[in-house]
Amino acid sequence: MSISKVNIKNLNIAVLGKGPSLNNFIELPDVDKYVIINNFEDCIEQNFNLKQKLTITPTVHIPNRNIISVQGMISNNLYKDLNINFVVQPYIDEMKCTHGGGCHCNLYTYEYFKPSNSIQIPTKQLDQRHKEYMFKSGDLDGHPGNKYPFYYPSAGLAAIAYACVEEKPKNIYLVGFDFNEGGYASGEKWTAPSSELLGQKEMLDKLIKLCPDTHFHLYTLAEFPYEHKNLTYYSITKQDKPMIKKQKLAVVLGGWHYPYLYYKQLKDQIVPKGWEIDFYVVSHRDPELPIVFEEKQSLLKDRSKGLLQSMDENLYNRIITKQELSELGFIYNEEQASIGDLYQLNQWVQRHYKGQYDKVLFSHDDNYMLTDQLFVDILEHKAQIFLNVEENKIEEIDTKFDWKHLSSGILENTTTPRTSFTFLDKEFLDKLSDDLEKITTEGVDLDRSGETETLYDLEGEQVSTKALYSWNAPSRNFANWIKSNNFSDKSVRLSPVYRVTKYFIEGERGFMWTKRDETRIINNLSKYYDLS
Repeated sequence: MSISKVNIKNLNIAVLGKGPSLNNFIELPDVDKYVIINNFEDCIEQNFNLKQKLTITPTVHIPNRNIISVQGMISNNLYKDLNINFVVQPYIDEMKCTHGGGCHCNLYTYEYFKPSNSIQIPTKQLDQRHKEYMFKSGDLDGHPGNKYPFYYPSAGLAAIAYACVEEKPKNIYLVGFDFNEGGYASGEKWTAPSSELLGQKEMLDKLIKLCPDTHFHLYTLAEFPYEHKNLTYYSITKQDKPMIKKQKLAVVLGGWHYPYLYYKQLKDQIVPKGWEIDFYVVSHRDPELPIVFEEKQSLLKDRSKGLLQSMDENLYNRIITKQELSELGFIYNEEQASIGDLYQLNQWVQRHYKGQYDKVLFSHDDNYMLTDQLFVDILEHKAQIFLNVEENKIEEIDTKFDWKHLSSGILENTTTPRTSFTFLDKEFLDKLSDDLEKITTEGVDLDRSGETETLYDLEGEQVSTKALYSWNAPSRNFANWIKSNNFSDKSVRLSPVYRVTKYFIEGERGFMWTKRDETRIINNLSKYYDLS
């Protein structure tokens, strides 16, 4: 049988074995789906690049019946933390479990694998068509699989067979398949009994031959003596430890208000494993100008008392200096202060961005952090996130969703994201960067070149937003760009409410408190914290 007569999907899949070549995982290109096998927890926990990919990419787990193959995955919370959306049992009907002890069949209910009361994952057995690919009883003299009428020589080969026969991908990437020559990627030296090693290379040869429209890419330390037009063989260099490439985040602050506290709060955020962070300031006025401190004090002195008012007092009792910025590790650049908002991001991109960052956070410097978990939760895909593709329609989505743009909260009657606190993925920013100049200037008729005072329109105690209305144009341009470049369903929000998230409160013209929004912001904050 050949699957050349069925439709090949435009799909790239990687099947990951446990052999030492798995330590070369970062040599693989990005794929649409991963397939992992058996007790994979040690491989995952020692390789944060691998764990990150399995967190955001749909993953299929194919464990054998032994309880060991799922026990560690359960105890390490991996069915919850990873994006495992399917469990395949590597058996057909003729291979029914005899329940002789040590199996995990009790974790399966009708169509679901249930490793805990709170988790259920769709499951299935191998399709019956696999009988045309499998070894038949007696084909491999001495193999324990001969007790079944049909079988694959190992769970790993069953995983490869599942991927090419049932998923029918355009490309399949194989790493960690060293045919039990040299132990495991985790460092474990144990090898399977010689009887279980029979037929593995022969079965892979057979699968490649019977699936001519799928291209196989084999990364292995073992010799593979078969040649096929649809096989690319990569002889790789043995790595004793996983090849690690740290991911990089750039934090870019638009410098205008300069509260020492906010800069320190960002620097004190916990950095997740496998990440390194560079910090930048795009300055539109010198923080050491007296007006930076003085203009806030006149607005603070006659206010009422309350939670938000006290936050403002904490923010502006100290203004950071350029020396302190340097000591905290910020790279400081002064730029022409003609336009605010997103224009500072454009200035940073032109000066610094060369595609070297995996994520970029652009933030105004008038926010207030509420926790030190922001980077951990965002970068490890633990944060609650929402889609807001249609006005006033908010959809919570899976934390593991592979977003390309993330902004803060949601304002009623609009889908335009706030740009005062926004994460940009490399794929998104690479495409955006050439258009940023146009996005950040088109429709703007307010130029404040050379000005150093904040343009406030005061309505009694209320700081008005009308003065800088023209600077809203870049946000609208940005929203239109997202839509026209098909990123709408990849642009998510960190909160379903305005200006407040679990992690921070966004400022309004420099302040947490405004008379107009006080009740609204307090109510929004109470959704995350007990304010009693």
